[in-house]
Amino acid sequence: LQRRHEQMKKKLEQEYKELDEKRSLFEKEKLSFEESQRQLEEQRKMDATK
Repeated sequence: LQRRHEQMKKKLEQEYKELDEKRSLFEKEKLSFEESQRQLEEQRKMDATK
């Protein structure tokens, strides 16, 4: 039982680590997306004033 508990704990820790990595990757992609949206918005404003 003790060994099973250890295995489950390791598995959960591994999954938690993977989720954390995915979350940080998602945050980076989100920031990058928001930045490109801002740039598009600026471009539209510039085009509209021409």
